[in-house]
Amino acid sequence: MRKIAIIFPGQGSQSEGMGSNLFKDDPEARRLKHLVSSHLGEDLDVVLNNQTKLNQTAFAQLAILWVSSLVYDRLLALGIKPDAVAGFSLGEYTALWASGAITFDDVIHLVDERSKLMERDALKRPGKMMAVIGLPTSVVEEVIEALDEPLSRVVVANLNAPGQTVISGSLKSVQLAKERLKVRGAKRLVELAVAGAFHSPLMEDAAHDLEERLKTIMVQEPIVAFYQNVTGNRSTVTEIKPLLVRHMTEPVRFEHMIRTMIKDGIDTFIEAGPGHVLKGLIKRIDPDVTTMSVSSEDELEQLKGLITS
Repeated sequence: MRKIAIIFPGQGSQSEGMGSNLFKDDPEARRLKHLVSSHLGEDLDVVLNNQTKLNQTAFAQLAILWVSSLVYDRLLALGIKPDAVAGFSLGEYTALWASGAITFDDVIHLVDERSKLMERDALKRPGKMMAVIGLPTSVVEEVIEALDEPLSRVVVANLNAPGQTVISGSLKSVQLAKERLKVRGAKRLVELAVAGAFHSPLMEDAAHDLEERLKTIMVQEPIVAFYQNVTGNRSTVTEIKPLLVRHMTEPVRFEHMIRTMIKDGIDTFIEAGPGHVLKGLIKRIDPDVTTMSVSSEDELEQLKGLITS
């Protein structure tokens, strides 16, 4: 019997029109769309059809949460019950809800607050993120540790897969790192379409304020095994809130998390939400596991065949 994990994408996976081909006539989708719209202060349909708005953190994160949560509901309706859930950055919050540890109302409040805090800090301390492809993480770390002061505010932010690392920091520091990483033989250097230096010390103020906000949220023991980015391990209820705070300034250890889940017996990964980024990363981590992405009716039909085969 398959052991299934459902994995939720993070910011950067959004695209104009996402979700429209899957949830057009779904009453639950409309109800949740209204709830999300009330937090956005704008009709979610307008946001979903405007790429400029979707590139803004405060809009993107709630929009991705909405699409991912509805995909998850459709998977459950098909009788697919995961043995584990996890997410990438923002997706960790969708996974937290899917695990049964938090209500949907609370996860919307948290994601709304988190996105606004991140956007605020990005304006206060401008920065960016850049994917480094084709170099071992150890080489990337060596390069950024050797940067001269005062430009050294750059860190490893995402450990995605073998040969793919993301760095995050001030505008000048990331540009300097880019030049030196080219010299060291990076195959590609891709600046990410995000608004700031997420998962870096430049988000310290946001982390502090999120910690205060989390004090008002009730978190229960997950019903479904829940894995978190900071450690890459399965979390218990006492670990969840502290790790969500650390998550703001510390790396997403995605590769380690996926390897841990495989070690724990997971052999099938379903990416639930917009895009196909995580499916590709998981295949690079371990080509022997089964992976699939679901964000459309066609992909749902393919999934039915996969799970029943």
